[in-house]
Amino acid sequence: MENFFLGQGIFFSDKIEDKKQGVIAAIPEETLTNETNTAGIRKLYQGVRDLTTEFGISFSVKVVAFVGDRRGDFFPATGGNRDTRLDMNLDTIQKDLYITNLDLLKGKNIEIEADEFGFGDYEIKVSDDVFRKELTSHFLTVVDFYESVKNVV
Repeated sequence: MENFFLGQGIFFSDKIEDKKQGVIAAIPEETLTNETNTAGIRKLYQGVRDLTTEFGISFSVKVVAFVGDRRGDFFPATGGNRDTRLDMNLDTIQKDLYITNLDLLKGKNIEIEADEFGFGDYEIKVSDDVFRKELTSHFLTVVDFYESVKNVV
């Protein structure tokens, strides 16, 4: 992550003039492909931690995105973990839930909350729904099974 600003991009909100906070930090990741497994995606989270440490207290972003070949993974910069992510790949890009979640990162959906004390500070707000996931069919089947067993007993 050294020298982050060389070759990577920060996306800012057009709702604020200064550049004290960014919305998304986009990092190219050559190893990220549609074939990258869950363990490989989870390893990317260390990059989120490294980046937020590198930024320190003088700058912050709300989301860190790793952009690869036909795949992008978005993690919250703070308050998340390796499983809190939006994984856009060739499969998920076809699903309404993931398209809706990605849409929440558009400028019109980013909120700017002014400092309540009037010092001119602000906080960029990105909806937690960006990282909402679809329950797997296996999980739903297990829940259905337990519900049917509960009703029999």
